[in-house]
Amino acid sequence: MMMYDSLLARSFSKHEQKKLGTGALVICFLIFLSFCTIFKPQKWGPLPSPLDLRWSPQKLHIVNGTATSLLQMPKKINAEVASNDIPAKVKNYTISSMKNSTPNQTAGHKEAINGEIRSSSQQPTLQTSVKQSTKTTTNGTITTSKRETHATTNNGEEDGRIRTNVTTPIVKDANNNNNSNQLREEDAGQEKQSKKQSMVSVTCSRGERSDFCDLIGDVRVDPISATVYYVVAGGRNSGNSTMSIKPYGRKGDEVAMGLVREWSVKTVAQDDRDSPPPRCDRIHEPPGVIFSLGGFAGNHFHAFTDVLVPLFATARQFRGEVEFLVTDYQPWLVSKFGTILQALSKYNLVDIDKEQQSVKTHCFSRLILGLKGRHKKELNINPSESEYRMADFKQFLRSAYSLKKATAIKLRRARDDDEKSTMMPPPRLLIISRKRTRAFTNVNDVARMARKLGYQVTVAEPDRNISKSAEIMNSCDVVMGVHGAGLTNVVFVPDGAVLIQVVPLGADWVSKTYFREPSEEMKVRYLEYKIRREESSLREQYPPDDVVFTKPWSFAKQGWDLFKSIYLDNQNVKLDVRRFRPMLLKALELLHQ
Repeated sequence: MMMYDSLLARSFSKHEQKKLGTGALVICFLIFLSFCTIFKPQKWGPLPSPLDLRWSPQKLHIVNGTATSLLQMPKKINAEVASNDIPAKVKNYTISSMKNSTPNQTAGHKEAINGEIRSSSQQPTLQTSVKQSTKTTTNGTITTSKRETHATTNNGEEDGRIRTNVTTPIVKDANNNNNSNQLREEDAGQEKQSKKQSMVSVTCSRGERSDFCDLIGDVRVDPISATVYYVVAGGRNSGNSTMSIKPYGRKGDEVAMGLVREWSVKTVAQDDRDSPPPRCDRIHEPPGVIFSLGGFAGNHFHAFTDVLVPLFATARQFRGEVEFLVTDYQPWLVSKFGTILQALSKYNLVDIDKEQQSVKTHCFSRLILGLKGRHKKELNINPSESEYRMADFKQFLRSAYSLKKATAIKLRRARDDDEKSTMMPPPRLLIISRKRTRAFTNVNDVARMARKLGYQVTVAEPDRNISKSAEIMNSCDVVMGVHGAGLTNVVFVPDGAVLIQVVPLGADWVSKTYFREPSEEMKVRYLEYKIRREESSLREQYPPDDVVFTKPWSFAKQGWDLFKSIYLDNQNVKLDVRRFRPMLLKALELLHQ
């Protein structure tokens, strides 16, 4: 050491030695500063203090050494739960497993999922869940949410509960905001799902031709009293809420509706001791529809326009997953239209009137009393009550009866005689004959003339074999017949076919209402032939100047029965073949379009 001091003394002056020492000190300081900057030794500082959980009536605090997370609780809490009611082990709640752990380790032990804060230790766990309650008012249904926070242990014990009437809590975390967003999104999904499960509604409508109620919730059908009970939460009925419905589609016709059983819809409270709802004897999984086969359903036309068409508009949405409860049950009608009914429902029909003998109460989560879609026009569907149209009904029938022909033949004109020999098959004409009344008395003459025009002619009268009638109708391109229920089978003809309605004397208004107006909706081209007095058998019964010929509307004003007895029950038709010929030519022209 002395050698180095003597060496420095000989090489540098004292002033220079001081400058050299100062410079070395500065260099050492810079090296130390660089070392601190690069390696950040402050990360190796003391560990944060353990988490401390503090419970108060308004907020649940989770506090650690560097940040605070708040699970916001409502300021308004039910009076029965106060801070004094919280068990001591909840008040003094701590997460011991997180002592002396790093922030990253602490985050690994704590999860905020679906409103729960979970610990990997054996300490109690705080859980937040959502419950919904439903309140029904006269103006609709109000669904409210109730959030409950439970303190439970891992074995499922419940240590304490706080009930609040609030919406989803907000979680704030200074370290990780993603947990907050995740909690809110998952809580919102839970509430949406719970709301869907507890959805209840009542929709009742009084239309021009039919009434219906669509009930979703706790619905119970009592066949003895012909009452549909709609059960709501609560312990006491708010008052009589009853609606009467005859589930048949000819409202306004006193004769028809007089043959239909009346049903009532009544709202009752679940826990009402004075008049409780009936106990469920049979629970149905699929929705149900109550409708009637009374009224005029025995008539072929009325069966379709009053029952089958609106039943399709009501039940088709369920794609077979629906049960039919039939009042005013008629076995022969069920047999006649069995193909249609089975295509609409996969389940056996229930004769609900017969259920009175076994005193059963049928329970549904959804039930429709009455039929939707009954239009004020015949053979039509009300677009305000159903998504389906008559074109959909025709397509449904083709599928149900396995009918092959979707569209009528489209003719093309031959250019020469050679091309005529190679033309497509001739159009098929169906002449609907009637044997009892409104019959063609010269049907053979009409058929002979039609064949000369190029038609392939079939003469047939519809019967109760709907499958056979549907097949014949669907195979034809042109259908002609005197006004009557037999023309109802026009629902089976292919799209673009032609209907020629022969209108007997006095039947202008019924012909227009029953078949002329519905034709367009069914994609059927319509022609009308009004007979003259010379073509009616009435000329043999009344003098030429009788009011039967001059003022037929006067009989309609006197009542349907009188009108029907004269113009429908006692009139046959002998067509003037020469006068009728242009009608068949016009039909051929339409098939060329």
